[in-house]
Parts: sequence; C-alpha cells; structure tokens
Amino acid sequence: MLRHVRYAAFALATFVLSAACDAGNTSAGGGDAGASASAGSTSSAGNVGHAGSGAGGGDALPGAGDSGNPPNGGTAGLPGSTAVTAKVAVVAMGKGFNLGQMFESTQHPPTFAAASAKIDAYYAKGFRLLRIPVTWTEVTNGDTLVGDPMVGDVNRSHPRLLAIEQVVDYALSKPGLYVVLNAHHETALKTQSRGAVLERLWGDIADIFAAREHRLIFEILNEPHREDSSAMPAADLRNMTAKAYAKIRAVDPARIVVIGGNQWFGAAEIPAVWKDLNGVGNGDDPYLMATFHHYNP
Repeated sequence: MLRHVRYAAFALATFVLSAACDAGNTSAGGGDAGASASAGSTSSAGNVGHAGSGAGGGDALPGAGDSGNPPNGGTAGLPGSTAVTAKVAVVAMGKGFNLGQMFESTQHPPTFAAASAKIDAYYAKGFRLLRIPVTWTEVTNGDTLVGDPMVGDVNRSHPRLLAIEQVVDYALSKPGLYVVLNAHHETALKTQSRGAVLERLWGDIADIFAAREHRLIFEILNEPHREDSSAMPAADLRNMTAKAYAKIRAVDPARIVVIGGNQWFGAAEIPAVWKDLNGVGNGDDPYLMATFHHYNP
C-alpha cells in the first residue's frame, strides 16, 4: 500500500509525495511511486484552509507571502547557502520518495551504503525529493539516538547519527534534490505529550545540521497519534510544535519547517488543529510548510 504524502506551503503551493508506507518497500523499480507537483493558488484569508485532494488542486493554505524575507527579522540563510521559500521549494521538488524502514525501524540496514544506492536509483528516475524518516527517542537497532528519551538530548557520536549525516550530505550533493528529515516513531513522546523532549530534540538537530544548505527541510513530528492510535490533543501538538519551531528558528530563521495534523496527518486535521499560526510564525513565515497523508488507492 502506498502512502501519498502532500505538502502545502503556507506561501501557498502544493505537491504530492507518493512513496511506500511504513509497512512497504521503497524499491525504485516500480512505477507506483511517482507523483506530480504544481503551484497552488494564493489566499489572504486568516485561517488555515482545507488542502485539496488533487495534485496542485484544492484550496491553498493561507499564511505568509513569498517575499523570501526571514521571520522575526532574522538573516536569510547561512554562508554559502541560499534560502528557499516554501512556495519555491514545493514547485521545485516534484515527485519524491521515502527512505523508509532504515533509520526509523529495522527492515533495512541503517547504513550509508544501503541508503546511497536507493538514492541513486530514484534520482536517476527523476525524483527530486527524499524524505528520511528517523526515530530518535525509541529503541531501534538496539538503542536510541538520544542519551535519555525523557530529555531528548541527541547522542552526537552515535554511529547511526553519523550514517544519517552522511546520507543527508550525499543527498544534498545531488543537484536539485530536496531532503526532508523528521522525527518519526516517537511513541512515548507522542503519547505523553513530552513537549520539553521535542524541544530539546529539535534544538539539537537544528544545531547538528545548521551548516547544511536550505534544501534540507525539517518535519517536526510525523503522524502524532498516541500509542492507542487516538489523536494527540490539538492544544498539546500546537504547544509542542511551537517549542520545537522556536528552537529551530533560533538556529536558522530560513530553514523550511513542516507541520501537520494531530493523528495520521489527514487533510482534515490541519484546519482543525491549526486554526491560526500562533507559535509558528504567526502567519508571517515564508519558510513554513504543511503536510498531509492519505492512503488511497
């Protein structure tokens, strides 16, 4: 079964990422992982609207303009890195794929060799968006990527983190390839709404990857349902996301940050959770992006 992942920039464009879901495969040999992208329409409405169901279709999500100016008076970009607004990024990305079951679970070896081969195969087929799911605070392959799951402090010398850094750098070396890095199967964090843990986690991740160019994108928390599959309370998700967002923005005011709904990233969750953008740029951040998932066909 394929997971179709859509992103909508609050600078108002949409695209579709179709890739294997968590139980599936990401082989480049099949034709089902393709997707399409197009710019969406703009709106000046004050509330987050519903994302559409067709590629580039549906209502645009209101929010920041596409001026390219960083929020909060920050400086756009780091030395040698050109800031890219969310609206520009979603058009440039085109079709994408997940590097799944590698750094968030155990189906494939979490190695640079395994990852780079898959990246090469998809890139050769014209894919220009890579999503790297990573589980940080839960045990995978025998341990966690953080020193303490109750704190969220990333173990900067962990071999698996070093492999992730290698993969990110290799992917960014490919001209035009965008890379999304996320926090994925953080079950206890989501179930117990551990805002301080998510805050520390993204403060560390933002610092570790601070020097990477702006085709690297941060997706704060994948599908934040609880252990019993129920939705995380919307207020909890907004509060936790705001904390993580602030940590990222303290490091880089122009890094694209991705937010979503409070259960399975369904399209209807976004306007239900994000009735306004207070805490994530207040509607004035051209580097803010939204995502939603669906599983049909």
